[in-house]
Amino acid sequence: MLDMSHFGILSFPVTGHLHPLTALGRELKRRDHRVTVFQVADIEPMVRSAGLAFHLIGEREFPLGSLRPLDQRLGRMRGMEALGLIFKRFGCNSEMILRDAPQAIRSESVDALIVDQAEWAGGSVAEILQLPFITAILTLPLHLEPNVPFCAFHEGVIGGFRQRLQTAAGNLRVWAMAQKHRAKIHRQRAQWGLPPRVGWGAFDSDLAQVAQLPAAFDFPWRRLPACFHYTGPFCDDAGRAEVDFPWSRLDDSRPLVFVSMGTLQNGNQRIFHAVAEACASFPVQTVISLGGGLPPEQLGGVARKSIGGSLRSATATASAGRLNNFSWRAQYGSGIAHARSADGSRPRHTGSTRGRSALGLDGHGDHDSRGQIDS
Repeated sequence: MLDMSHFGILSFPVTGHLHPLTALGRELKRRDHRVTVFQVADIEPMVRSAGLAFHLIGEREFPLGSLRPLDQRLGRMRGMEALGLIFKRFGCNSEMILRDAPQAIRSESVDALIVDQAEWAGGSVAEILQLPFITAILTLPLHLEPNVPFCAFHEGVIGGFRQRLQTAAGNLRVWAMAQKHRAKIHRQRAQWGLPPRVGWGAFDSDLAQVAQLPAAFDFPWRRLPACFHYTGPFCDDAGRAEVDFPWSRLDDSRPLVFVSMGTLQNGNQRIFHAVAEACASFPVQTVISLGGGLPPEQLGGVARKSIGGSLRSATATASAGRLNNFSWRAQYGSGIAHARSADGSRPRHTGSTRGRSALGLDGHGDHDSRGQIDS
């Protein structure tokens, strides 16, 4: 690898994956490397705001404006239906990557690739181009293991026979759902003259797998490859576009509660109202980040702000419980309440409850007593 290298980034096109990846890209750029993100049209403003180079791919499947309806549709689903759509989107994105990415990457003279673990086709693209690549793990690790529930299933510590059976059954369902997706990649690999990859994690890098998940947030009994590294969160709010915010409406005399439901839950008006009503019972001020999912008028014109600026001064955070929310919360040290996500999952970050309290809400905005964790 050259001292000054050109890195390319391939990922699943959602903000929760792109924010940590652009933070990683900005750090590489700070160290005098070049970074180009190969993505669909809707992602370009985010990449440009981060100060990184952008190369358009996927115009056929994902023209400008196509991602928001897909996210809204997913946000209305629950459980296995939502997980099925997620895997369908994984497959559509991989088909596009396999078709468009090789020529795009060649044209940019890239030296190495950073591939989102949720973008299974990226490693095959690197292989046909004879480029080294690393796997960036931006969610909970997607490794399937007998004693670790897939991130969309169950919660809590695996103990007795029943829990182990549930874990095995859930992981088997995930494996079955992924087979159509894997078959598409293997067909393209065969056309390229590449050998098949066997096993769930076969599309991950053998060189390095870096997870923004801190080790304390994961299950301690995972069996991970030697090239796997817990690195801590990839956060860089300086690379995010600022949103106009009336700072004068905030005061220093009351605690601040920051509310963000992420890409898939930011259209759930009921959850936002439940959190706002709960906060109204306490002497706090509440800032809700809608993320474009709802017009502010539906919540009484509540002020909005980009996530980083509010979390720096937040006493507590209410979120959909995804890893980015936990990462920001850990960085700034606020307590957190979470809502169950579209795919039915609850946060399982074992380290996330240390020193604070976590409170769960279900998808209807009701308290979920099973999610109550006392510090």
